[in-house]
Amino acid sequence: GAKPDGIPGKETLSKCPTLRRGNRTDVVAWVQAKLGIKADGIFGINTLNAIFRFQGENGLVKDGVFGQKSWKKIFGL
Repeated sequence: GAKPDGIPGKETLSKCPTLRRGNRTDVVAWVQAKLGIKADGIFGINTLNAIFRFQGENGLVKDGVFGQKSWKKIFGL
């Protein structure tokens, strides 16, 4: 498996879940913090709006789903 090295890459991406409205996880909280919103771990309307904004600012399809393309952008890959 992957060993923590602080460097995001292909193996990191393979471990990143697709996040959708209704998810409640620490991973959602991490994304929320990166997007600059309250990191409560609940993917609700505020998270959805922040993801729409992030996707639009990064030339992604604004579908509100935080999938592989969003992960690549947030990691700067």
